[in-house]
Amino acid sequence: MLLRELAEKAPHRLPGAVLALAAKWLGYRAGMMGARLPAQLLAPFSGQDFFWQSDFARRRPS
Repeated sequence: MLLRELAEKAPHRLPGAVLALAAKWLGYRAGMMGARLPAQLLAPFSGQDFFWQSDFARRRPS
């Protein structure tokens, strides 16, 4: 397992790796629930801020 190998070879990097994995998992879960989340919650986490000012995004039900 990758974490086991990291713990053996570079244990000082283990907390950062665990945090990175947790952040990726949370992002994945948020993406899977994206259609059910309100636009007010989605917009701050989006990388495409121009989308939220478009006509298409304004028609999206909240």
